[in-house]
Amino acid sequence: MDPKLHHLLMKFALVNVSIPFTTVKINGKPPKKCEEYYIVGFGSYTGGELVIANQSYNIWHRPKIIRESMTDTAVSGKRWTLVFYAMETTKRLEDYEAIVVDDKWVIAQRRQFQPPLYLTAEKRVKKVKEVEESTDDEWDEKLNEVQNLMLRASRAKT
Repeated sequence: MDPKLHHLLMKFALVNVSIPFTTVKINGKPPKKCEEYYIVGFGSYTGGELVIANQSYNIWHRPKIIRESMTDTAVSGKRWTLVFYAMETTKRLEDYEAIVVDDKWVIAQRRQFQPPLYLTAEKRVKKVKEVEESTDDEWDEKLNEVQNLMLRASRAKT
């Protein structure tokens, strides 16, 4: 949905995510049939620990690879989670790259024997999320750029 956020998430994943993935969710959960996923929390919050087999794990800046069922405790404050996981798909993540074209962030879809297709919010592979009309959607000066991008993405709905 947001090419610059895509770029930042892929940079983060390149350095930090040690499992294969096809999908990234902000403040979301993988499908129940997902066998393994990587999760990490960001923001100014308390609580939100993951509980696996009666043991709690703090994921604030401490990533965890989950391979079993879990629950989480109540959260107080602003929390964002990044969840990376793999699912069966005909699309390959490596065919997409966020780049700047004419001073605007776009996602380049690489296609064999054809020039790349540039995807923007107005021209997408498939209809995805639209951001709700809200005065809360304005830029929050107390947050950094990545936090504002994640906030916008988490407020989007299908």
